[in-house]
Amino acid sequence: CGEGVLKPFCDLLAAKDDKTVGVVLDGIANILTTAEKLNETDKVAMMVEECGGLDKIEQLQSHENEQIYHKALQIIETFFPDGDQVDEEIAPKAGETGFEFSAAESSVLNLDLTLGCLEVFRN
Repeated sequence: CGEGVLKPFCDLLAAKDDKTVGVVLDGIANILTTAEKLNETDKVAMMVEECGGLDKIEQLQSHENEQIYHKALQIIETFFPDGDQVDEEIAPKAGETGFEFSAAESSVLNLDLTLGCLEVFRN
């Protein structure tokens, strides 16, 4: 995240005051919009994520203030769209005995969720 103002700025997203959170969300949106104009969106978005800003913005999607919710949602949809994509290589595959999760190149974890039991075993 570096030695800049971005980390303390993102930390203000946890403030109790709705007005402060709204202003910070506007500021982050403006920073990302400016980065977009300079073709630096990915770099700046990664910096926001490394500072913990993306996690805080995602948490604000469940905020009781509707304006804050909408601002957070707009930032995520505009500048962090990859979070909704499913990576087919790591997505669980439904098998006969439950779901299979790829853990490594040749190792597969099987989870048997039948009858409320959770059994984990390696192939």
